[in-house]
Amino acid sequence: MSKITLINGGAKSGKTKFALKMLCENKGPLFYLATCPRIDGEMDEKIENHKKERFGLKIETIEEEINIKKILENIDNDASVMMDCLTLWVNNLIYHQKDLSEENLEKIIFDSFKKCTAKNIYVVTNEVGQGLVPMEKELRKYRDLLGKANQCLGEICDEAYLISCGLNLKLKG
Repeated sequence: MSKITLINGGAKSGKTKFALKMLCENKGPLFYLATCPRIDGEMDEKIENHKKERFGLKIETIEEEINIKKILENIDNDASVMMDCLTLWVNNLIYHQKDLSEENLEKIIFDSFKKCTAKNIYVVTNEVGQGLVPMEKELRKYRDLLGKANQCLGEICDEAYLISCGLNLKLKG
């Protein structure tokens, strides 16, 4: 069974830097599971910045926007994986499954992570429940679904951290 570590925090809080540090402390193959779609120039720039953060590190990148279950079930059992990020993965699921409910999302999450074969998996996600309530119905649904996804991972993870201002607070484990 994989050891799952959840790394949560706000935008630009230092989540990815913290997760990369944890990932690189492992022996064996290291993988970066990127879920970000290339949708515009700004996202392309963010993707390139994340690549620069990994430059020189011996980490293989796997790009998969939807079917992370397939990836996680086929990773070597001595490998470690960093998924960056749950936030965009949930966004992608909503986009491809317009009627995604909390119950369906919960099943997808448990199914995707329960057969993960990696030794360690680090899941980066955003905390979106502490901000303003969005005006648009679709954005409220996204916030609620991401909140549910974070709760699901919080339940099944072995360790959890909250990152703020580049500092970490251990929540679980």
